[in-house]
Amino acid sequence: MGVKIAVYGGIGSGKSSAADIIRGLDYCVVDCDKVYQNQVLEDCAYRDMLVSRYGDEIVNDGRIDTRALGKIIYADKAEKAWLDSVAHPLIMAEVGRQLDEHKLAFAEVPLLYESGYKDMFDAAILITCDIDTRVSRLVASRYAAEGEDYVRRAAAAQASDDERKSIADYVVDNSGSIEDLKANIIHIIGDIKARFNIA
Repeated sequence: MGVKIAVYGGIGSGKSSAADIIRGLDYCVVDCDKVYQNQVLEDCAYRDMLVSRYGDEIVNDGRIDTRALGKIIYADKAEKAWLDSVAHPLIMAEVGRQLDEHKLAFAEVPLLYESGYKDMFDAAILITCDIDTRVSRLVASRYAAEGEDYVRRAAAAQASDDERKSIADYVVDNSGSIEDLKANIIHIIGDIKARFNIA
């Protein structure tokens, strides 16, 4: 089993950009969101459980509509907690299996603090930036139809940056340029390799 590093942060913080940089440096990065989309959501038992709880309105063209589901869970903390308790174990079991195949590997874990899976990793890199920057990025790139209010509700449903920092081994402020982010990531990887004696 190799060294496992979590990359995490709030919605719109730039953790996916950090993950892309790490991939560009030829390291394996497992994306929890893609594991959820491509494996967990395709599991018939899981899909049936969601439809049983929330009804057919969360289904679009035979698949779970994650945005419709998001509107429900971001408006109700109890429902979000229930969904997390069901989904996270399924996601993290598959993530762990993929990470075990490498000497040094990374996982993009958006909800590392909330899910309680920090102990699964040897170190954690928090990507952060201020909430207004995060909201403007997301409205411009992914959530134009849903709008700013939806994005702010989604952010509010997650842990605060102070909570996230409490489990971080490294903190990267991603308020600057992509070049700044890359320089920080390269520095941290160098530190990790020295810390864990990886050639």
